[in-house]
Amino acid sequence: MSTARRRTWATALVVAAGLLAGCGGSASPSVAGTRPHHLHASVHVDGLARPVTASVTLEFPARWDVTAATATHLRFREGTRGCTYTVDARLDVVSLDVATATDAARSLVPTGTGHLLESGQRGSAGWRVVKLRGNGTQVRLDAVRTQPLRSVAKRAGRPTWLATRLTGASDAGDECHSGTYRDTLGPALGDALATMRARAY
Repeated sequence: MSTARRRTWATALVVAAGLLAGCGGSASPSVAGTRPHHLHASVHVDGLARPVTASVTLEFPARWDVTAATATHLRFREGTRGCTYTVDARLDVVSLDVATATDAARSLVPTGTGHLLESGQRGSAGWRVVKLRGNGTQVRLDAVRTQPLRSVAKRAGRPTWLATRLTGASDAGDECHSGTYRDTLGPALGDALATMRARAY
């Protein structure tokens, strides 16, 4: 667990906010320098008559430019003139035959030939941020937070997880040194997942 870079304020916020706080919340940021954003999803799960409805609140740096914001998709631009990243956020409900959120997160975002930048666990939830293997023209990050939907799993008859997916990709041809994702983007994605608030029904 790469907690060395996890900011003290983020840890304090997680303890104070709890895992499954409501997503309605205030429009004001919980932490100075961040801004809350909301995602919703309505997902059909095999075996259930009605779709599973979920919503989450994520806090991203206020300096990030929002370029798309719908109920189901957020897109940001962040960085400098020589190295700019596009960050996307989406919400899903998935069925995975694993026992823990850590295993579910690892299944959705395996390290493979990449490099694990951030990982953590809070209560029954787990998250991880991975830098994917470079393709020579882009830096790409993949991140996820998973948490069990126990009531849904009981009705569906199999383990069911709320999965919040974040991706980041530099513009093709940008010169992004390792500090841009090790010290900036990676920790920002990890903090957003660590401090996330969610509910599903």
